[in-house]
Amino acid sequence: MKIHGSLLVIWLGLTAANAAITVDAHFRLGENDPGAAAGQPGQNPTRDVTGTLSLSIGAGAPTNSSLVSAPAAAHTGSTLSMQFPGATRYTTNVALNASTDNYGLEAWFRPESLSGSQIIAMNGNGNAGAGYGLWLYNGAFRAIKYPASYLSSGLSATAGQWYHLALVVTSGVGRVYVNGLASDPLIPTTGVPSGGFAIGSEPNGNNPFNGYVDEVRLFHFNPGEFRFSDLLVYPTNRWPEAAYTAEVLGDDPVALYRLNETEGPIAVDLATNAAPSAQQGAQDAVYRKLTVPVGETLTTVAGPPLVGFEAGNTAPYFDGIDDNVYQVLPLSGSSYSIELWVRPYRLPTTFVMEYFAGLGDNTGFDAIGIVGKYTGLPIGEGNAGKLVVFNGVGAVIGSTVLATNSWNHVAVTRNDNTVSLYINSVLDGSGTLTRRVSNGKFIIGDRPDTLGTHPFGGDIDEVVVYDRALTAEDIGSHYGHAYLGDSPPATSTPYSRAVLADDPLAYYRMNETSKPFMADMAATASPSAQKGAQMGLYRTQFALLPGALDRAAGPLLKGFEAGNSAPFFNGAWTGNEGQLSTTNSNAKATMPPMGTNYSMEVWINSTRLGDTAGNGGYLQYFMGRGGAMFDTLAVGGEKVFWGANLLGKLVMWNNVNTAVIGTSVMATQTWYHVVATRQDETVSLYLNGEPEASGTLPPTFSNSDFYLGTRPNNVYPFQGYMDEAAIYDRVLTAEEVRAHYQMALRGPPRGTVIMIP
Repeated sequence: MKIHGSLLVIWLGLTAANAAITVDAHFRLGENDPGAAAGQPGQNPTRDVTGTLSLSIGAGAPTNSSLVSAPAAAHTGSTLSMQFPGATRYTTNVALNASTDNYGLEAWFRPESLSGSQIIAMNGNGNAGAGYGLWLYNGAFRAIKYPASYLSSGLSATAGQWYHLALVVTSGVGRVYVNGLASDPLIPTTGVPSGGFAIGSEPNGNNPFNGYVDEVRLFHFNPGEFRFSDLLVYPTNRWPEAAYTAEVLGDDPVALYRLNETEGPIAVDLATNAAPSAQQGAQDAVYRKLTVPVGETLTTVAGPPLVGFEAGNTAPYFDGIDDNVYQVLPLSGSSYSIELWVRPYRLPTTFVMEYFAGLGDNTGFDAIGIVGKYTGLPIGEGNAGKLVVFNGVGAVIGSTVLATNSWNHVAVTRNDNTVSLYINSVLDGSGTLTRRVSNGKFIIGDRPDTLGTHPFGGDIDEVVVYDRALTAEDIGSHYGHAYLGDSPPATSTPYSRAVLADDPLAYYRMNETSKPFMADMAATASPSAQKGAQMGLYRTQFALLPGALDRAAGPLLKGFEAGNSAPFFNGAWTGNEGQLSTTNSNAKATMPPMGTNYSMEVWINSTRLGDTAGNGGYLQYFMGRGGAMFDTLAVGGEKVFWGANLLGKLVMWNNVNTAVIGTSVMATQTWYHVVATRQDETVSLYLNGEPEASGTLPPTFSNSDFYLGTRPNNVYPFQGYMDEAAIYDRVLTAEEVRAHYQMALRGPPRGTVIMIP
């Protein structure tokens, strides 16, 4: 179940040295050496960060340089590196770590030559038969482990570029990390390192390195305590609070990539911080050029300019050539969802197809993208610019052309062989597409089976992956939180100030004119942990509306601002047991967990008499809590229930027992202030500030979902206007109810309004 409440604060206070590892030696190669300067010979000796360990020049003339990698500078403040022009090394005759398991060695380096065998750093001496080191072999990234084994990354370097290379052995399993991308595991041979430690070659001078080296660290850790974030390649960014992020994390994604990195090759997975279940988190991805991890992030641009994101939110630009982001995710079931924001730059007439996300590889995949000039099967004519999911055999295509140079929210869900496409929270297409994905290989910015063939040109942000099919309501809520508060400012009025002063859990002024979201005004007035951010959704039947509801003037009273408006709920139903029609308009919001003491408050204006001709004579339910079992408020119709004449009367029912029924008859085309309070089994109803009815009604509801315009189990809808809905997690007193109504009446009315005497 989604956890709602105050926004999650996401602060990743990442440091270069995590408490999970113990650093045995950290040679910065200049910054800790008195007198070191760019272009000058390296100091002899060079010291580690503690000043207690040192390496002497064993051969040649290493030289300090101002060439450093941006991520190294971000992590450690690096300003100097060391150039080793071949046959040059720093060394000591003692290995600095004797561990045979649960250890690591890392360095930043920039090769100037790729030929031959080159050791960047080594702990132990190969001639002594035991040791390990970082190795570049004919341009391939490797790690060597004596005696007689090595670990390969399967990747190769380009001369003149910075790379981060690490060897980590944990619980007997070794991996090579290239710019954060881990190799397949290998169980290396063991042996106690001995014979020395060196940078620039082996301690005995064999296999010299030609290039620049920076920030060499040797460390060990307790079994199971190493984390990828311990490495000096991990980003140092901080991700501040954002309404959209908090809402997404509440739905327990497998991975969430905000893509806000400004340095380093890692795309951090924030799901780690919100979802501790076994399959969630730690899915940090890698920025790449085709299959090779890059040393820097991609070019960054401004992200979606919406209030649900923090100021300064950024997004990476994918060049449409070879940029991508990659990770293997723990997805093994038949259902998943991928959600992201995209801003395409290229017109569909300029490319064949371009894909911005996908799962799988050439053994079977799903690729999500935009149709271009291609018109062959299974695409066909007339689909250029539309959203598509392609599996190599068939396709599901949307109906809307994505706007170029504009941000679009895209979500794709797969439920076994059924695929659904959403653009800006609206269902854009759905169909059957055989599931052919056989693994969790996930790619951003390209098609997973043919990298570089159909890459995406544009910006991508806020990529989220789930191991289930999101509902339309989930997607609508996520999209809505990007626009949270993106509605006309709700003017402070005497009435709204009175409501907010009594600390509601949620308060909807319902003044929205363009978007299908009800902004919760309590969010700005109630900083306590459970208050605020309870955005509501305007719906058509059960799906998010594409825009706001039709509206008219709200209550014409002095306590509201001039021009206050209210949405119209159309009460559309099928005529069959009160079922909502596909055009029905209603609203829904989910509150934090609430007990049996609470209050509901709203203004209503019914435009339909509950007669046989209008809605079969049934009650019209306008506000309620729950699902299959509920508390709900209604205006009575002609039909007799509970042995009472209900026409025009206020009713509260729990789907089991008799109802609490008012005595006043409400007229149509008239605004009324309605409050219902529950204190355990006691329910009290108020109409226009005065007590209307009270009685015993046991609570039956099972959740804290609230509905406007329909019964919580989605039948027998209300036709008319509603405004100023508020929900409290306590019982309002009669004095508070009366005070709210009196604040609405404050001063002469702004127009003619009929009220109950």
